[in-house]
Amino acid sequence: MRTELVRTDWMLGVLARVTGRFEESIAQLRVVREASEALALHEEAAHITLDLIESLLLAGSTREISALCSEVMRYFRRSGRLLQALTAAAFLKEAAAHGRVRVETVRHVRSFVHRLELQPDLLFRPPDE
Repeated sequence: MRTELVRTDWMLGVLARVTGRFEESIAQLRVVREASEALALHEEAAHITLDLIESLLLAGSTREISALCSEVMRYFRRSGRLLQALTAAAFLKEAAAHGRVRVETVRHVRSFVHRLELQPDLLFRPPDE
């Protein structure tokens, strides 16, 4: 039941972002990320962190993006994700280290990781610039 509550709260955080309530989204996603980590839901925590990064970017707050990208790598590693997911997360982390993370970059990585569910042999390719 607690797992489902995390997922529901996560979607509420995404909904807040989609409707332009970025600060509400950020606050909600921070809380749900902590809850997912407490429940050892590492895969969910990685995806929640990607959503948090996107909300922060949309709000114009970039100060913690690099550290959060490192967290995505850590969560994927703990979840036992495929090497390709770690490659995508490493790309995101490197882009953040050079101040080149954009909303489109996060969406590209998120989309790739979701596609891995159905296509585990898929290779990561950085977005076209």
